[in-house]
This record gives sequence, C-alpha cells and structure tokens, in this order.
Amino acid sequence: MSVVEGLMSGQTGLAVQRSQVMIEGLWTGEWDSTVLGQAGEGAGVFIFRDGRIYGGSARYYFFGEYHLAGEQVRATLLISHYSGPPSGLLGPVDEGQISLVGTLAGDEMVLKTGEQDEAFSLAARLVKRTGISR
Repeated sequence: MSVVEGLMSGQTGLAVQRSQVMIEGLWTGEWDSTVLGQAGEGAGVFIFRDGRIYGGSARYYFFGEYHLAGEQVRATLLISHYSGPPSGLLGPVDEGQISLVGTLAGDEMVLKTGEQDEAFSLAARLVKRTGISR
C-alpha cells in the first residue's frame, strides 16, 4: 500500500510503514482445510518480504503476494507439489492457487479462504519467529 492509499484510508504514513515492518519476516503456520468434504491439516514456513510470500511444507512449496491495509491482510498463493504423494491442503492435486484474507495482530496472523469455492476451505494461524533486517 502506498502512503497515499494509507492516507485515503485514514492511516498515516507511519502506520503503513509500521504494518509493513510487522509482517516482514519468517513465520510458521498451521492450518486446517476441507477439500470435497475431506478434512486435513498441515504446517509449514513462510517468508513475508516486500509484498511477496515464499514458503513450503513437507510436500508442497508456495509463493505469491500479499497486500496490507492497516491490520488487514490479503494474500494469493500459488501452490506446487514437489515430494511424495500429492495430498495436502489442496487435496490430491499437483498445483493450485488460493486466496486468503485475515488479520495481523503483533506476531500472530489469522488467515482464511473467502467465498471462492464451496468445495474448499482453509483456516490458518501463523506465528512470526523473526524479523528481516534491512
């Protein structure tokens, strides 16, 4: 988010910068998902930096982008299978894309899928483990 967008939304430039600094770093996450009625769970690591997300789990790697508006987070991830049988947060597929929305509160972030697909849902809790020096 630019400083102009921040000012238009009622935030000061300092608030926009503070949110950006708060999210940048190494995060761990755990999630619960439902794919076509089948419940699943998983865990992985994420790096948030300069509007981009990079990460992975035991069977999948993912990358994408995020946008901040104050404490509100929007993210889009492209997910690709790389090891073992494909059975992860997207079900038995090799790759896919998900959109997530949520909130950032200090060193914790809660994300979930929107109304994009009734056959798929995901709820995740991420914890920041360390920041990134500039």
